[in-house]
Amino acid sequence: MPCVYTPSRVVCANSWAQGAAVGFFNWLGFVAVATLGSVTFEKRPLQLYLINNGYLLLALLIMGAVLAVWP
Repeated sequence: MPCVYTPSRVVCANSWAQGAAVGFFNWLGFVAVATLGSVTFEKRPLQLYLINNGYLLLALLIMGAVLAVWP
């Protein structure tokens, strides 16, 4: 069972839905926040931000789900 070690606790995913949730929160905490500066400070279009981050979100959701059900 794969576990994610965070400063506050350990998160272990037992199903594909829990793995996808771990992927979502990793995306939200790391990717979405880190790339938000490209819209706010670099004046890039919001649509470009949504396309790029949508791709990364989908990738992390799939990775989390696959790793959660991996034997």
